[in-house]
Amino acid sequence: MIFDGPASSNYDDDLGSYLLSEVYQGLTAWQVNAIAQQNLQNRGGPPSASAILINGEAKSSSGEGSYNQVTITKNKKYRLRLVNIAVDSYIRVSLDNHIMTVMTSDFVPINPFTTQWLLLAIGQRYDVVIHADQPSGNYWFRAESQTGCFSSNAAAGLAIWSYADATAGTPSSTAYQEPSTCLEPQMSPYWKQPVPSASFQNTLDTEITNAVVTPGGDSVVVWALNKPIWVDYANPTLQYLMEGNTSYPETYNVINTNGEGSWNYWLITSDPNTFGLDHPIHLHGHDFFVIGQDTGTYDESTANLNWENPVRRDTATLPASGWLAIAFSSNNPGAWLMVSKRTVLFEHIMNPH
Repeated sequence: MIFDGPASSNYDDDLGSYLLSEVYQGLTAWQVNAIAQQNLQNRGGPPSASAILINGEAKSSSGEGSYNQVTITKNKKYRLRLVNIAVDSYIRVSLDNHIMTVMTSDFVPINPFTTQWLLLAIGQRYDVVIHADQPSGNYWFRAESQTGCFSSNAAAGLAIWSYADATAGTPSSTAYQEPSTCLEPQMSPYWKQPVPSASFQNTLDTEITNAVVTPGGDSVVVWALNKPIWVDYANPTLQYLMEGNTSYPETYNVINTNGEGSWNYWLITSDPNTFGLDHPIHLHGHDFFVIGQDTGTYDESTANLNWENPVRRDTATLPASGWLAIAFSSNNPGAWLMVSKRTVLFEHIMNPH
């Protein structure tokens, strides 16, 4: 199913969704989670995947399986909807000899920019346009797990893209030089929307999870990744809401927001001694504005915060041993999760009125 959102760059054909994921041969989801939790105690990443799947296809390190194949026509421009549906793998993609024009992030249009490689955190989506403007032939499409983001896999993630007038065969193309960092691309929104500024530094301790909610006004929250929520499925958060019961158990980790139209400012931090991994932070039920993100301890006097023209999306990376500042409006009532989308989940329940 394709939800046809706005495009800020022209194209001829839509190739649809291109799903990126990983496979752990011989391991169940429970075993992967247990290994990831154990590795986390030593500030390590999740277990290495067996292979990166491109639209559900891959070849293992022993040669089993098959490559995904795409046929393109010379001089046409193709829209490709990249989606990282992996459990624990940050994935960087590229098509040999071709440049990608990136035009949306998480279904939100951005000012187009060009790149050779594009990094996708778990849960992120990008729409790109690829111009078939190279000599006819066969080219590798690469989807590489990122060691710089504490992700790894045993086999290269590869697909074959072929020009329609070329003889089918195994590509001999070479890759662009691949970046080694876990930095998200610098982007600007197609529609500019300034965000009212707020301060974290003098309001909250940035190493402890806590919130300040001004009655009838805005809320400021610091979330220091610390522990998962534990919810009794027989009495979930929505049941409390239906009953008008605000006595949530402490393990539900509920943080209330203010009413419609108020702003919610979140500073999310990572303890380098405990959770020194890059974490894709996702908010259910809302988009948010990415005000800033960086490694190291948050310091408002030196933080580069963008209130004038921040990009809007629903998943952004909390850098390893760093911080992420976001803002969103109370415009969708309900009980919502704020979650890290790696195997080990550290979550907070949102409860907009």
